[in-house]
This record gives sequence, structure tokens and C-alpha cells, in this order.
Amino acid sequence: MKNRDLHTSIRTIDEKLNKASQQLAETQSELKEITDKYRTLFENLGDEVHLWKVIRDENDEIETWVLDDANPAALKAWGKTKEEVVGKLANEIFGYDATSQFLPIIKQIFQNRETYKWEEYFPPTNQYLSMNTIPLGEYFISTGEDITERKLAEEALIKSEQKYRNIADNLPGVVLRYKLNSDGTDELEFVSKGIYDLYEITQEQALENNQLLWDRVHEDDRQAYIDSIRESAKNLSHWSFEHRIQLADGRIKWVHLNGIPTRQKGGSIIWDSVGLDITENKNSKEQLELLNNTLEKRVEERTREILKMSEELELYRLAAEHSKSGVWYYDLIKNELKWDDIMYQLYGINKDDFNGAFDAWEKSLHPEDKQRSVDELNEAINGKKPFDTLFRIVQSKTGKISHIRAKGKTEFDQNGKAVAVYGTNWDVSREMLLSDERKRALDELREMQSQLVLSEKMASIGVLTAGVAHEINNPLNYIVGGYLAIDKHLKNGKNPDQNEITQYLEWIKKGADRATGIVKSLNLLSRNSESKNEECEINTIIEDCILVLHHKHKDHIKITKDFEQPELIVYGNNGKLHQVVLNILSNAIDSITNYGELRIQTKSLKNQIQIKVSDNGCGIAKENYKKITDPFFTTKPPGKGTGLGLSICKSIINEHNGDLSFESELNKGTIFTISFPKGKRNERKA
Repeated sequence: MKNRDLHTSIRTIDEKLNKASQQLAETQSELKEITDKYRTLFENLGDEVHLWKVIRDENDEIETWVLDDANPAALKAWGKTKEEVVGKLANEIFGYDATSQFLPIIKQIFQNRETYKWEEYFPPTNQYLSMNTIPLGEYFISTGEDITERKLAEEALIKSEQKYRNIADNLPGVVLRYKLNSDGTDELEFVSKGIYDLYEITQEQALENNQLLWDRVHEDDRQAYIDSIRESAKNLSHWSFEHRIQLADGRIKWVHLNGIPTRQKGGSIIWDSVGLDITENKNSKEQLELLNNTLEKRVEERTREILKMSEELELYRLAAEHSKSGVWYYDLIKNELKWDDIMYQLYGINKDDFNGAFDAWEKSLHPEDKQRSVDELNEAINGKKPFDTLFRIVQSKTGKISHIRAKGKTEFDQNGKAVAVYGTNWDVSREMLLSDERKRALDELREMQSQLVLSEKMASIGVLTAGVAHEINNPLNYIVGGYLAIDKHLKNGKNPDQNEITQYLEWIKKGADRATGIVKSLNLLSRNSESKNEECEINTIIEDCILVLHHKHKDHIKITKDFEQPELIVYGNNGKLHQVVLNILSNAIDSITNYGELRIQTKSLKNQIQIKVSDNGCGIAKENYKKITDPFFTTKPPGKGTGLGLSICKSIINEHNGDLSFESELNKGTIFTISFPKGKRNERKA
């Protein structure tokens, strides 16, 4: 019984084994069929496919990877046979450090255990590849699609757009693309950086909210502005409109806008436009009439020329033609210089006489500007700085000299080598003439100011002369007294003893020292040096001025000095600082009619040296606070003051980067505070 059951069990097991073997064979056959299909697919795919096995270090970190298999498309792209690459590391296959380039990506893929899509430049084959990488245990499989053409097209588009933006930003005025949507709303698709110079609104602000530009339009011109856009949109006609804009501070500018409309899919309309500041032209009736008579013809001529140009340069060329800016392009490889029509007009050269080489431009440069201009162009070519300069040209036929403003941009290839320079030129002769006139006027004003300061100084010295003469009489009395005493002894035949001689000599020395101090103080006040970097000791300057003013205060004013030690040094003009202190002290003394007190304090603060002059005189009325430093304002009786003292003091203090302030209460006194920068060479305030 037991044997029969055993045979039955064995038979059952054999049947199951046979069935399993049959199923295994069928599975192996299906697997082989699937494998053959995938191998066929693998071998015939047009995209690259390669299987890699990762290699880890002792810390189980991915270190590199070795190729397990690659399809023919990959081998063809690599220029290798399968025998040359299977079992080799990535760096060995590709001949450069591919591991460092791709290791962060591979680590991320195995960390997330997800399919990863990425794009990368592959140096060995000079390709851009779109990669899909899938982790499979300790393997990963990557497929690569060649996207080099798309990438190069994208780079070319970016380069073209950047070139357009650079050109637009180098133009005078503003270049903009205005869009009117079919629902009546509007927006700006592009605006150049020149928007700020014209509207005082930044490029970013205008693109974010073009209502800011509408708000600048003068309220009397706004409706006409809107009507002109509607008319251009209705007929798709050239748009040209002059109007006023009002800036935030109330200033008015005249703007001339020109644009060409184009209807888009969906019904919206876009104007490629250029805006110019014509404020100066509006101020001249003759220029305005000339513009009105020739504008339509010029627009038609320029439009015909622009239609011949490429789409990329259409907006730029329109702007250049209307602004009278010449356009140039210098091919460094061919040494070929190209000009547009306006360049020929600016330089007074016929097209037939222009040989298209670099020296054609160089020969037109003024001899005094030639080397500098050529050097600046070379610096731009070498990438040191942009080409932005001003030079003179001499027209060969007429000898006419014009001032030209030039801007340019250097174009580099993918290896960083300069291949071309392009930009704009425009005539700024009129602006330079105005600049010279302003400079001459400013020089005359400075000369008048210098004479005014000197006149006030001499007036102060004149007022002090009588008092100083009296002051010098006192030390002279000491000198004369000593002389007469010695002379008397000698005439009487007596020999004075040593003590008497010493006493008489001390009288003479005391008088001489006193007179020397007064003369020295007057010399410092009256000197006319233009130096701004003399070492000026503040306490000494105050002592000099007190000495000069001694006759004005000796009988009725008590002077208290609170000087900080050691020396307080300011770098500036010694004579002018004497003039400031003398004027402040003199005003304080004049404010005290009877008996009073004058307190002078000097302090060394963190970054400043401070002088405080306090008096208990008549004070200053509140209504005069804002006037006391105005030229020719004075509260003194006629003949007692010119009204220039404090005005000149303030100017001198500003020259020394200092500050003047005061506090005052009528009939109680005034405190003047003067502050100077501590211990550094002076640079005049802008």
C-alpha cells in the first residue's frame, strides 16, 4: 500500500516536472523572441542607446561607470567599434574627463531612482544631445537624440536678439514695440533703455506698466494722441505724431513718434516705433517749418529703404534714419568697413570715393584726435571696454570740422575672438558749441566770485587798519620807552647797572614781539594763495584773529577760550580759513553793544573738528534765519557791512567740505558752529 502511494506521488511529481519543463521551454522561447525583437529595435534605432554599469568605491559611492553595450547609432556617433568600447570606462572611450562632467547627474539619477531627462553638450562629437537615462539596479541605460541643429538655431536667435537690443540701446531716443490688442487693451512688447532719458521712467517700469507712459502725455495732447493711433490702426497707415509730455517735476518735453503698423493673427496690431526728443527743434520756428515740409518725403524714402533690409534690422534702421544717426559695420576678418547713406553725409564722402577699408575712416579723423580714437577702437576690439567716444572729423572736400559722437559693440565668435565691430555715429557739433559757451560763462562766474571774495577780504582788512594801527602804537611805546631810558643814561654820562639795562631791553623785546604778532596775523589774513592743501592749525588761526580784533573788544567784551589740545589740523587754504574765523568773530563782537561775553570752543570729534562761537549779543530775528547767508543781506546800518561776509564764509566752508550752522534767540545771543573734516587732504565738493 505504501509502495503504491509512493509510486503515485513520484508519477505526479514527474508529470509536474514535465509540465514545468514544457512551460520553461515556452517561456525561454518567448523570452528569446522578445529579446530578439528588442535587440533588433536596439540595433536599428536612429537615436543613440548605451548601457552602462556603475563602479563604486569602498564607501559605496559611485566613482565611475563602464560600458556594457551600445547600439550602432551610438558607435557611429562616437566613431568607434563595439570591440573598442565595451568594457571600457567613459573617460577611456571619449578621451576626456567625461566622469567629472556627468557624475553629478548620474548620482542624482541613482538617488531618486527615476527616469531623468537632460540636455548636455558632448565635446568628443561636438554635439548637443537630449538624453533620457533610466536606472536599472547597478546599471543605467541612456538614449540620446541629436539636437545640435536646434541648439545652434536657438543660440543664433539669442545672438540675433541681443544684437538687435544692443543696436537699439545705442541709438539716440527710444525704440519701442507697441501692441494694441483686439479687445482694446494695450501693452509694450519691447522698449530700449533710452526710455529713461526721454520719459524718466526705467525700462523695467515701462514694460511692467505702460500706463506710466500714458500718464506722462500732456492732458491737452492726449485725445489727439489716441485718435492718431486709431487712425493708423484703421488704415494700417504709417503713424507719425508729435506731442508734449510732462515730467514729474513739471518740465515739458516735445516728443516725435514714428511707427509702422502690422496686423497680427488674432486681430492685434503692433507698431515698431522710434521716439525722439524734439524739444530744441520746437523752440525754433524755422526748424519746425523745415521739418513739416520735408517729413512726409523723408518718411517715404526711408520706408522704401527699410523694406529692403532684413527683418532683424528693420526696427533699428527705421530709428537710425529718423534720428540722423549713421550706421557702420567693420568686418575685422576682411578689413572691410560698411557705411549706410547717413555715414557718407556725416563725413562728406561720396560712395564712389569710399574704398571700404579701415583707413578710409582713419583718414577723416582730426590729427589731434586720430591716435586716441584709434586706440579706443582697439581697446573695444580687445574687449577692454565698450566703444563710446567723441572725436572730430575733417571733411576732405570742404575742410569743415564736425564733432562726432560714436558708440559701438564688438562681436565675438564662439572662441572669444573679435570678428566685427558695429555701431552708430551722429553729429554733436551744436551740442559741443553750447558746451563751450557754458564753460566760458562758468569760468567768468568763478572769476567774478574770486574777485568778490578778494574784495570782501580787502574790505575787512581796511576796516581793521585803523584799529590795528592803534594796536601797534602800544608795543611801539615799549620800544621807544626803553630806547629813551638808555639814551638818557648815556647823555648824563652815567653808566646804568646791569639790572636797569636788562629791564630796558625787556621793554624793547616785549614791544617788538607784540608788533611782530600783529603783523603776522595780518599777513595770514591778507595772503592770496590758491592752495587747498595747506596744514592749518585751528587754535592758532583763532588766536591770530583775536589778536587782530583786539582793539574792537578789549574794553567791553570778555573772551573765554576753551581750546582742545593738542593741535587741531585741517587741510585747506590758511588765508581763507583766517577770513572765515575773522568774519564770524567780528560779527559776534559787533552784536554786543555794551558789556558782554564771547566764548570760543574747539573740539575734536570722531571724524570732524568743530569750532563754536557763542555770544550774548543782540541775536538774529527768526524772519532773517534763511537770509543771513544770502549775498548782500545785512542787518547792520548803512556803511557798516556789505552783506557778503557770511555768504563768502559759507562758500569757503563748502570748498573745505565743511558745514556752517547757527542757533540764535533775539536779544539773548547767537551760537555759530563750524565743522571741518579731520586730518585729510581736501577735495572740493562737486
